[in-house]
Amino acid sequence: MTPNSAGKYESTAILGRLSTVVASSATARLRLAFLVPLAGAVAALFGIGIAALHMHERDMVESEVKRAQTLVERMYREDIGHNAQSLDVAMEVVGHDAALRAALARRDRAALLRLSAPLYTELRRKFGITHFYFSGPDRVNLLRVHQPERHGDVIARFTTLEAERTGAMAYGVELGPLGTFTLRLVTPWYEGGRLIGYVELGMEIDHVLDTVQKFAGVPVFVLVSKQYLKREDWEAGMRMLGRTPEWDRFPDAVLSTQASEAMPAALAARLAGGLPTEASVVETTQARAIYRAAFLPLVDANGRDVGRMVALVDVSAPLASSRRMLYLGDGIGALIYLLFRLFLLLWDQGPVGKFFALLLLGGAIAGFIWYGKHKKNQKDKLDDQGRILHSHRAQRQQSRGVQQILQFDPNFSRVLFLDFARLVYVKFHESRGGMARKSDENFAVAPYLAPDIRAQVKTARTKVHEVIVGAIELQSVNTTHNEMHVNVNIRANVVEGPDGGEPTRYFLEQKLTFVRPKTAITQPPEKVLSLGCPGCGSPEEPKMDGRCPSCGSLTGRGEMDWQIKRIQTTKRQHVGPPIGAKGGVEVGTDHPTIFAPDLGAKKRSLGTRDPNFSWEGFHTRTSHIFHELQRAWSAQHESAIRPYVTDTLFDTVRYWMGRYRETGVREMLEDVRITRVLAAKIEHDAWFDAITVRIYASMREWQVDRGGNVISGNPNKPRAFSEYWTMIRRSDRAHDKPKDPRSCPNCGAPLDRVNMGGICEYCNGKIISGDFDWVLAIITQDEDYVG
Repeated sequence: MTPNSAGKYESTAILGRLSTVVASSATARLRLAFLVPLAGAVAALFGIGIAALHMHERDMVESEVKRAQTLVERMYREDIGHNAQSLDVAMEVVGHDAALRAALARRDRAALLRLSAPLYTELRRKFGITHFYFSGPDRVNLLRVHQPERHGDVIARFTTLEAERTGAMAYGVELGPLGTFTLRLVTPWYEGGRLIGYVELGMEIDHVLDTVQKFAGVPVFVLVSKQYLKREDWEAGMRMLGRTPEWDRFPDAVLSTQASEAMPAALAARLAGGLPTEASVVETTQARAIYRAAFLPLVDANGRDVGRMVALVDVSAPLASSRRMLYLGDGIGALIYLLFRLFLLLWDQGPVGKFFALLLLGGAIAGFIWYGKHKKNQKDKLDDQGRILHSHRAQRQQSRGVQQILQFDPNFSRVLFLDFARLVYVKFHESRGGMARKSDENFAVAPYLAPDIRAQVKTARTKVHEVIVGAIELQSVNTTHNEMHVNVNIRANVVEGPDGGEPTRYFLEQKLTFVRPKTAITQPPEKVLSLGCPGCGSPEEPKMDGRCPSCGSLTGRGEMDWQIKRIQTTKRQHVGPPIGAKGGVEVGTDHPTIFAPDLGAKKRSLGTRDPNFSWEGFHTRTSHIFHELQRAWSAQHESAIRPYVTDTLFDTVRYWMGRYRETGVREMLEDVRITRVLAAKIEHDAWFDAITVRIYASMREWQVDRGGNVISGNPNKPRAFSEYWTMIRRSDRAHDKPKDPRSCPNCGAPLDRVNMGGICEYCNGKIISGDFDWVLAIITQDEDYVG
């Protein structure tokens, strides 16, 4: 090798190394050009996620606390008013006793005791009366019927002084020396225009606070300001009740014995710093659960702020839900970032690395396309079967929408609203076809239809023979400054045709928009589902100005209740959806059970609200209904399940049984066995309790045609499946211990005379309303259920 050739070789080598370094540097710059912005974007998304989490948590917590706070305040006020009416009725009973009046006029204490003692026993039993006084015109007590040994003192409570001042009845909640609250009603008695004395009835409000606690589903504690109590009297009273006095536990208040359970240590520690001076909300934790304590003022009949009612709201569930959403979003972002890093790493490894990088990119794109097609195919398949696919996003939107409504209407119930929407929908179609309209001026659904829709009903000339709702879902909730808008999607079979013409069955998919003022409050289920004027129940159509002809209430423009403002038809076809084939693996059976994060707390709350509740009895009833439903389905015998399901679900079952009969297909179910039942979720609202359970079962299932030929499924091989069942019952009334599910839950008679309206003809009770026992309201497929 010559010196010149050696120099040339060395120069070439240096240039090669230099070009490699330059290429490597360019690749590094390329990686930086992609990775730095990508890392920044991921970091920004993470920061945005944290901020969104904070805002979402705040909104959800504020909504939950506001709902509970509003419900507690309203329930306390309404229950006090209801009990005041009971006192008034009891006072009328006492006031009609001429012998008592004469004894009071004579100031004959012995006669008063002899005459009033049995009356007091009856009033205590019927009305919960705990205090019964007779006092003279000078307010000197003649007799405490409930404590005859105490008398002769001057009654100087506000209610008595107010009755003396006005010469009329006075009532209100007053604070006693033991720190307990009593609802008192005082009435002056006159004879010949002369005041002969005062009669006072009272009841401890323990049951009121207990009702508030159970109804709202939150623990309630009552704190009384020390400035209105005498320590010696209070401590003596506590000892008399067998309690240990804890005067010094809190600096400026004592814990009342009314409607109180063991106060969480964290809340007690908060109160050690003093009682809040006004309504407020503070955060506290207990046993890894997060609570908000809402402090509500307690005002007595004299207008004095005498204490606080504390509602302890468990907000662990909404916080956990929002954090899961953040973790999922961050996880997806991190995965995208790691895949991109892997792509660049492979890209730097020469031709082979580039091949695998492109393979990775193609796989990611193909996976994304496959997932999209899979979801579409799944939706199309379910859509062909007439089912509504509940996406996770849609269900989260529904949940948030319900919470929006509850902020303004603590009485709102999703279960009740869907029953109402189904009823209005059915009556709308029946009215336009003449089935539910006695005349152009007389159809009960009129106040719930906007004027232009009412006009369509009155001018319709189509004959409607049958309306069966197959599926109904609350799609979305929107709010404006003054109104709430709820969109409901309904699928139904409607049989209609011209007068004298051949009836035709149509499959309809329609979207209804219900609108209501934010100020409206949901009425009890009995009133909601009776339709007619929301004010008086009249079935007459509102006048031109929107007023009810009977009571004058402004109902025709939707000022008092929900009104359909728009009906949009998205599908209308002559033949209903095809019957789905059977066989193969049931989609979703192997999915993990979705348990509500607050399931444990809700179980304890249910046990507190209803001491008679039994999980064994609940499972017995649920299992019985499950087997009855399968038997009825196989026999195509709707009436067999009528005693066990709500109107909405019954219509759905009738819808599908009708479709099977039309196509000549019969579904055979045998060897039905339940293998497991798991409680997944418990809900509580103003009118209903709801328990969702996941039922694991197996059975032999196949379909046959009119000739008995097997057209799908396997009659010899059992198939495992699971479903989520939601059972409901009324939450605003007491329930007895579980009864035999084969008998009427109201009268105990056999279930052989339950009509299509769900009414037992032995006792005339509507047993499918949830008034007496649990009934089945919703069946959700496991692949659809998201909690």
